[in-house]
Amino acid sequence: EELIYENKKMKSIFYFLEKVVDTDASILLLGESGVGKTAMAKWIHKRGKRSEKPFVSINCAAIPENLLESELFGYQKGAFTGATETRVGKFESADKGTIFLDEIGEISLAMQAKLLHVIEEKSFMRLGSNTYRKVDVRIISATNKDIKQLVNEGKFRKDLYYRLNLVEVEIPPLRERKEDIPIIIKQSIETLNLKYTKDVSISEDMIQLLSSYEWTGNIREMLNVLERLHILKMNGKIEESDLNRELFYFSENLDQKDDPLFSLSEVNLKKALENVEEQLIKKALEATKGNRSKAADMLGIARHTLVYKIKKIQMGTEK
Repeated sequence: EELIYENKKMKSIFYFLEKVVDTDASILLLGESGVGKTAMAKWIHKRGKRSEKPFVSINCAAIPENLLESELFGYQKGAFTGATETRVGKFESADKGTIFLDEIGEISLAMQAKLLHVIEEKSFMRLGSNTYRKVDVRIISATNKDIKQLVNEGKFRKDLYYRLNLVEVEIPPLRERKEDIPIIIKQSIETLNLKYTKDVSISEDMIQLLSSYEWTGNIREMLNVLERLHILKMNGKIEESDLNRELFYFSENLDQKDDPLFSLSEVNLKKALENVEEQLIKKALEATKGNRSKAADMLGIARHTLVYKIKKIQMGTEK
């Protein structure tokens, strides 16, 4: 429930947020995928004056453009083919509370104009309706894109940008706050013990090893690795040898059995995890016949993250 940190920049961010958390100021969270933007949005909501009201989250990148409007604003029965009943949208569901618009940089200019209207007029219209409905929400939005560049390129409305970033916070990537990694690991192990009803611990050597990794997928990637390790460890203490077995488990179909992946004492952790990641991406693409959206869903990552990783793999192959 609590966000934990020792990093000086993170401390200054939360010190700043404490000053605005109890206001209705719109907040724009910036940072790479997996740094914890959703967790921070929930933290802000729970400490604000709207904490007893709904917190409604929507990933704008995960919903097709033609469906996003109905998801945000709802629709009336008969508004379109298949609309057999009236449906409440996310804004209406979040009334008096907070709406979190994740991946806000992905929405079209047309949708940006409609969103701007909601912010300025505090009202919206369901699809198929001619009546405006009032709504009172605090808006927290997030993106891993360079939104200022999008504004300069004309891909994101400047007036909407100013409306969304009354308060702007950039969350540093995990590689720039390595002092936070040990405490996040320990908290995660405690949480996983409760989840799986186990009594598993982790060695200091293992914590140091994991802390040395760059974690390009940030906290999300690290928690994913920790949970896999925890699942495979029935009891006792997670050691370096467990990481070797964990990687082997997800790489059993690798062609080269003498790959250094199987000798942790000789392996570079970053390279080992990249090898596993590459194999999983290839298998997901094969299983979905190259459909990147379905492959991203299978892997539990955003589509743009998968596209980035595929390009990175292709660049490595070309070298």
